[in-house]
Amino acid sequence: MRKERKNVLEAARKHFRKTGMKGVSLLDIASEVGMDIEAMHRHFPKKSTLVFTLLQEELDLVAQKTLENLPKSQLDDQLKYFLKYRFEFFVAHQHSSLQVMREVFFSNEGWREAYETMLWRFSVEVAALFQAAKRRGEIRQNVDETLAARAFVSYYLLGMIMVLRGSVPDTRGICDFTYPLVGALVASLR
Repeated sequence: MRKERKNVLEAARKHFRKTGMKGVSLLDIASEVGMDIEAMHRHFPKKSTLVFTLLQEELDLVAQKTLENLPKSQLDDQLKYFLKYRFEFFVAHQHSSLQVMREVFFSNEGWREAYETMLWRFSVEVAALFQAAKRRGEIRQNVDETLAARAFVSYYLLGMIMVLRGSVPDTRGICDFTYPLVGALVASLR
């Protein structure tokens, strides 16, 4: 059963990277992995469930790559890097991300809790950046890194809303909007 699910996710990921979620069909994926549609529905009852699972896995990879490639520089550069890397992902997968966010806000299928868990993990990663900056003497010792991380995550969410609404056409425009907020936040912590 676990191997079947893994095969489905691998096939769907291939489609996801090639065509985005718009091009992913449960029936196509089921036939590609040699599974009937009923078996597919046992793993993923709806296409949106598959989309969320894939997007969650992709965001986990983005988080991992972000941390692996984090510049060894000042806090504000690191925070801006976090934003840029994630905004690039959401711009590239705008339709799929919008579909997921609709489910998060309007579905009663547990998506909200899963999304909140992802945001919490992101906040923990960001708080660790603030802690490291504090150890380097870059920000004041009395800074509450959890509160600072929450402020940063609010800027991230604002940028993500801009991506999903399509109000800014590219990553650069979103970064141009959010970077001054990050700069002001970091300046207030010095």
